[in-house]
Amino acid sequence: MALDGYEAVFAHVDFTMPERVGKYRLDLSALEAVGVKAVREAVDARRLIVIDEIGPMEIRSAIFRDAVSEALDSGLPILGTIFARPLPFTDSIKTRPDVAVIEVRPDNREKLVSDLSDKFRNLKPTAA
Repeated sequence: MALDGYEAVFAHVDFTMPERVGKYRLDLSALEAVGVKAVREAVDARRLIVIDEIGPMEIRSAIFRDAVSEALDSGLPILGTIFARPLPFTDSIKTRPDVAVIEVRPDNREKLVSDLSDKFRNLKPTAA
C-alpha cells in the first residue's frame, strides 16, 4: 500500500506466478505498479521517502532495486525497513556511509517514534 492509498496484492500463497519466496508467489508487476511508482513520485516531488520493506521478496524486482538505488542517490531523506539477515543488495544499502541502521527492539520501539519524528522533521534534502 502506498501512502496515497493505492494498493495491490504483491505476494500470496494462491498466486500462480513463477516467482516465489518460500510458500508465497510474487506478482512483481503489482509491486512495480504501486511501490515503485510511489518511490519515484516521492523522489520527483523531493519529499520524504518511506519504504516498507526492502526484503527478499521485494528485491526480486530489478525495477524495485533500481528505484531504491535512485532514491538513495537522490539526497532525500528516506525512512525504511530493511531485511536484517545478509543479502547482497540489502547489505550494500546497510554499508552505505549515508545510511544509519537502527535496530527496532522491544526496549527501544516506543522511543524510536518520537526520535525518528524529530530527526526527519529537521532534515533537509542534500544535493544529489
